[in-house]
Amino acid sequence: MRGFRDYLPKGATGSIREQGFVTVVLAALFVWVFADALLGSGAFIYRDAAHFYYPLFEFVRDEWHAGRLPLWNPYENLGVPLAANATSSVFYPGTLLFLLPVAYPLTYKLYIMGHVLLAAASAYRLARHWQASVLAAGVAALAYAFSGNVLFQYCNVVFLVGAAWLPLAVEAADRMLTRRSLPAAIGLGAVLALITLGGNAELAYHAGLLAALYAAWLWWYERVDRRKSASPLVVAERSGPARSIDAGVLLRRRPVLLAAAALAAFLLAAVQVLPSAEFSRLSDRAESATPRSLWELGGRIADGRATGPWWDSLACRWPEADSHHRHAFHFSVGPWRLAEFLWPNVSGRTFPVHRRWLDVLPAEGRTWAPSLYMGLIPVVLALGAMRFRRATARETWLTWTVVLAVLASFGWYGMGWWWMQIDIWRGGAGTAPVGAPFGGLYWLMTVALPGYVYFRYPAKLLVVAALGLSMLAAIGWDRLHAGQARRFGRLFLAVASVSLAGAIAAWISRPWWAGWLAGAPADPAFGPLNAQGAAADVLIAFAQAALVGGLAWWLVPRVARGFPLATASLVVLIALDLGVANRWMVACADEDRLSAPSALASVLANEEIQRGGPDPVRVFRRPYWGLSSWQQSSSTDRVAAMARWQRDSLSAKHHLAPQIGVIEVYGTMIPRDYRTYLGVGKRGVRIAASPGEEQEGHLSDWNEPIPQILYTHARYAILPGDYRLPGGQRVSTVVPGVSVWYNPRHLPRAWIVHEVDVLSPLKDADPAAARERTRLVFGRSLRDSALVEADPRTWQPLVHVSRTEWPRADACRIVRYEPLEVEIEAELAHPGLLVLSDQFHPGWRAEVQSPGERPRKAPILQTNRVMRGVWLESGPHRVVFRYRPANFFWGALASGAAWLALCAAGFFAAARNLRRHRLSQRLSSVPIS
Repeated sequence: MRGFRDYLPKGATGSIREQGFVTVVLAALFVWVFADALLGSGAFIYRDAAHFYYPLFEFVRDEWHAGRLPLWNPYENLGVPLAANATSSVFYPGTLLFLLPVAYPLTYKLYIMGHVLLAAASAYRLARHWQASVLAAGVAALAYAFSGNVLFQYCNVVFLVGAAWLPLAVEAADRMLTRRSLPAAIGLGAVLALITLGGNAELAYHAGLLAALYAAWLWWYERVDRRKSASPLVVAERSGPARSIDAGVLLRRRPVLLAAAALAAFLLAAVQVLPSAEFSRLSDRAESATPRSLWELGGRIADGRATGPWWDSLACRWPEADSHHRHAFHFSVGPWRLAEFLWPNVSGRTFPVHRRWLDVLPAEGRTWAPSLYMGLIPVVLALGAMRFRRATARETWLTWTVVLAVLASFGWYGMGWWWMQIDIWRGGAGTAPVGAPFGGLYWLMTVALPGYVYFRYPAKLLVVAALGLSMLAAIGWDRLHAGQARRFGRLFLAVASVSLAGAIAAWISRPWWAGWLAGAPADPAFGPLNAQGAAADVLIAFAQAALVGGLAWWLVPRVARGFPLATASLVVLIALDLGVANRWMVACADEDRLSAPSALASVLANEEIQRGGPDPVRVFRRPYWGLSSWQQSSSTDRVAAMARWQRDSLSAKHHLAPQIGVIEVYGTMIPRDYRTYLGVGKRGVRIAASPGEEQEGHLSDWNEPIPQILYTHARYAILPGDYRLPGGQRVSTVVPGVSVWYNPRHLPRAWIVHEVDVLSPLKDADPAAARERTRLVFGRSLRDSALVEADPRTWQPLVHVSRTEWPRADACRIVRYEPLEVEIEAELAHPGLLVLSDQFHPGWRAEVQSPGERPRKAPILQTNRVMRGVWLESGPHRVVFRYRPANFFWGALASGAAWLALCAAGFFAAARNLRRHRLSQRLSSVPIS
């Protein structure tokens, strides 16, 4: 019988032939999973891959092509920092792919698929670094890159980028800590910087935390080994008086190496870190009435602001509604979902037809990845290789890493949640003296780790668990050949037996599924729950696990005896198992669903041509809504239909390509003051029904109030089809389920006011004070007056013109509007305040030029809480706003110098190694006399 080695090139070593086999299997699985995108015109059309990252990266690319630095996005929320938001990945080297002279849809697909391949290659490299065999490393690469927790991140691209680099970060940390190597510490810093620049600073934090825990783990193991092996005399000598330490010894200390890696990561990513740190400090993530961690508590005590129910906040008992503190625990993984590691899609498939029966559980939350499956064989190998003690430091560290990462991913389901469940079980109301997350590992991380409370979504930690399990699977594979085949065979037989019993039970219970799930709510996007489909998913999950487990049980003894065909069959079986189980998660459709022009953008463009609007278009689009027909019916083409409708209706970030401003967009972060501005400005306004009479205005028959910000800033309103805008003019559109209204009451983008009130700026991020200050803004006529926040002692308008003295000669118009520069011409009969209804944010500079004078700098005043204002004297002026953030330029200087130094060091190291190699060759060729 011919084995798989017989089909490889003659004369090749076993390792090379095995590498070729692993490469072929990986490539075949990759082509199978991404066939629609690779071999056809398919585009990734599900979730954030379609409506968030596709238009975002396209906008960044267009900014580079226009010759501008992509630093500012003027088309969201009156303007937001672009590069300072890490998800834009502006400075990540991989985004250079978008600048190639190739169609953007193709480069976007290559960007995503390339990082899946990088995840497989880096996992393979890490396993080989830890002395795994070639086939064991191949198993680890398959299990990691095509696991549900990594593969599905094609929908959340920045998290896929982080997952792709994570194994290399662990490898660099291992080299640094075991070899006491400073170059490895710099390498770790470089990988952490790439993860951060790629948009996943949270995973860089996790990788640094893993390195620190690994250092402590190694220290403990070495301490125990020294106690066991050293004689009393050696112990006494080591405990003697301390001796002086030279610089070389100091640089080999693990704490110093960790600090060096952190410093290198900061310097290499400073161009991203410095702007992001400032934006985070000014964003809604920093807004909280009470301390959310021990670090915030300490800071408020030091500042004398330790008021409020701080214990309730730390215990997560009453987190503010719709606050970041509450959102931080979204996408928590229910403990019951661990079954998905063994049985693929046992919870039911989420799309394109709603078959996820697990959603009927009252405690089930939002789903981050629809499946946690990473192959039955790798998981069983990993479980069999787990060692909590009496093993090497690496094996126990991997084991505890997996356990802790899984526990942390539970997030919301902490001790407080279990307390509530017990109370419900005992007949109570489900109350507890603490919040649900209290006592959980993720809660402890948010409370105890510095800065961790700024992150969110516990499910992200399952990527760390997937890496640990894949490395343990490689260890388990090699143990098959080290006399442990019988143990693994028993594990496979047990799983196969339980799965067979589950399949029989699922088959018998199929007639009752429709009755059990009769009251299940419909999904807003995918319609009613398909009970029979859910039952089929459960049956297939158990049947597939029984088949794979049974085949593995039969193959394991033959693999242990060295049969090449059995070994190759087991690897192929892993790839087939993963492909069958997880391929459905990669949703693709024709590229036209994403690349074709938006129908609604064309409607607005034609409308602007007819009306001759002088300013850039800014609209209000009601967030978070879709077609009502989606909830009432299901379709196998639903994902593709959703993608096209979202682009046509300018959902999420699809407004960026046509350069249409949207005044209410929720994403990773928005400025804190603007979030408060939205909250207050969404109160209902009163509309004049007849002269002298006012009534509450509503958008729909369900009495949804009209947001004040709509009438203030939006020229058009994009609403669900049965909504109306009182006082607005309807615009015809062909987009189904959408109504468009022209708002004749909107304010211009820039105007002049003469009634100015000055208040001192708020000193902290207290939400109550910010709301009260914002109410003062909406309590006035913004067209006629303004509220400026500045020190009244140093700034005061020179002239205060009353309403009866308004000059009619005032004129103001925008002559140039670009993301980084806005130019306005204004003419005033009396001194007044030029108001630009764009976001007030650090980094903007203003320059004023009057006739016969040189341009002069002018202070930008925080106007109406979120706008920019410049005080002008009477006469004509040209005002230019330029975005020049100092933290970006300082960060770019630090990162540029650090990357140049790293490249130079790498070049000289390579040259030195080449000289040594040539010298050794010359010496080896010299005959010995």
